[in-house]
Amino acid sequence: MLVDPDYKGNRWPVEDFLESGRADWAAQREWLASLGMPTTGARALDFGCGVGRVTFAIADSFDSVVGVDIAPSMLRTATWLDTTGGRCRFVQNGAADLSAVDEYAPFDLVHSVIALQHVPRQFIAGYIAEFVRLLRPGGVLTFQLPERPQLSVRGLAFRYLSPKLTGFVQQRFLGYPAPMRMSGMRADRVREVLHAAGATLLATRRDNGYAGYWHSNRYVAMKTGGSP
Repeated sequence: MLVDPDYKGNRWPVEDFLESGRADWAAQREWLASLGMPTTGARALDFGCGVGRVTFAIADSFDSVVGVDIAPSMLRTATWLDTTGGRCRFVQNGAADLSAVDEYAPFDLVHSVIALQHVPRQFIAGYIAEFVRLLRPGGVLTFQLPERPQLSVRGLAFRYLSPKLTGFVQQRFLGYPAPMRMSGMRADRVREVLHAAGATLLATRRDNGYAGYWHSNRYVAMKTGGSP
């Protein structure tokens, strides 16, 4: 989940970890409010929820939140950490679509951070389209996605090394517990995908969480028609 050596060896207290999720969602709420978008509602979806770091924070703003992730181990930990009294549900999904959460749709908000970048590149556009599909008309989508590697040593490694060699370097020299895939999409392509899916891109801003590695963006879009 986090490869910062400062936190290896269980040196990140759980409450501090969850506080980082609350801070992340607070910043997103402030941005949404500045755009005139609602920051509360009935139902929200958190894609790539992991152990619920941001999911629980979103539950302070929405009546119910569905967290979806590919890893059952993450979801078991999220369930163990959940203190929302049943307002969070956690769903495992390894498919190329999000039909696993259709029964909970439509959503007022779909949120994703530090997740799409680990999806194989060929599936990213499909997931973005699925986010829009699951929103009610007028619903809000906010997500983070890298755009391209930076012109730095580590950024160039992501750009030019094969995934197998990149994974070897990550584990052998950087101490990663497992290879970490990184994918991205150009901002103009993101706009095209959203438009084709029936959403309007409202705002883009640079995400600074990958200094020295990737140029990454956060996006806000609104579903402008269609169903559900």
